[in-house]
Amino acid sequence: MLQLIAKGGWVIYLIILGSVIGLTIFFERLWALRRSKVCPDDLVKQLQILINKREWVDAKTRCQRDDSSLARIMWAVLSQLDQGHTRAEMKEIAEEAGQREAFFMERGIGSLGVVASLEPLMGLLGTVLGMIIAFRRVAESGVGDPRLVAGGVWAALLTTAAGLIVAIPAYIGYRYLLSRFDRLLIDLQNDVSVLVEGIYQQNALETESPKFQKRTVPEEEPLPLAPPETLPSVGGESP
Repeated sequence: MLQLIAKGGWVIYLIILGSVIGLTIFFERLWALRRSKVCPDDLVKQLQILINKREWVDAKTRCQRDDSSLARIMWAVLSQLDQGHTRAEMKEIAEEAGQREAFFMERGIGSLGVVASLEPLMGLLGTVLGMIIAFRRVAESGVGDPRLVAGGVWAALLTTAAGLIVAIPAYIGYRYLLSRFDRLLIDLQNDVSVLVEGIYQQNALETESPKFQKRTVPEEEPLPLAPPETLPSVGGESP
């Protein structure tokens, strides 16, 4: 194996480096794109219970203790709860936080696609360089020994084979991670939509409850006026 790698030239080392990068990205994103890291089911159920009970402080605390995309999005919504936002404004807050989370979820997947695209090109480059060297030898020594040409050609084709061996699994992994990302993103959007709608409805009911309504002080009735005192008549006699 080491002899084959050595015959492939310096290009095959770049192909091996690309394979290491691709494997690292694939396993890192595979670990990150888990449901327990994006939208865990237990968090959804607990938040639904707390929202139905209108226990906003406990819901915020639960989000702070969880390191998931859903928790960070719901924290952004719950932290703005006392601002009196409308349903559309609450959904806009959730969408802005969701866009940030989607960016971090998709991070690295594009790099794996780049690896899958470049590896065949690197292999082709190695083959072309090897063919140039092989035919230069033919030009210098003639075609008296066909083995010189054949040996140069098969050594040059090693890089093409190596590039394809790396590119095919890298492309399969790239497509798999994309489908996994899309599936988790749809689940995250559905969970956030349900929770935000529940927050809005419960918050509206709480605001409309009697203890939150403004008390009106009844107007005091005017005090009755005292009857005017009887003034004495002229002469000191009462009328």
